[in-house]
Amino acid sequence: METDGARAGTMSSTLTRLGVENAEILHASAESAVTLLERSCARPFDLVFLDPPFRGALLDQIVARLAHSPLLSDDALIYIETETDDYETRLPPDWLPQKKQKAGQVSYYLVKRAAA
Repeated sequence: METDGARAGTMSSTLTRLGVENAEILHASAESAVTLLERSCARPFDLVFLDPPFRGALLDQIVARLAHSPLLSDDALIYIETETDDYETRLPPDWLPQKKQKAGQVSYYLVKRAAA
């Protein structure tokens, strides 16, 4: 999902150039993308990247939606980028931190959804 049309086009072209057939770039807002995927996704995702704009509530909103959504497989991996050093304290209880690193102002996390 990419909100910027030019970036979405570049990402789609890159997938085509690399011969990737099992991925798709959606040009949509995060909120509408989650709703669209919930309605049309044939199977849950094993890997999700969350890198929203910083200094807003969007990441918390998307995490809350995904936590109660059929979009994630039982043992999905979720990569999160944020400006917050302690985001793991805000994760859903069944999202278990696997790795955490910081580069400059950005903290990034790899979390695993615990199998139900």
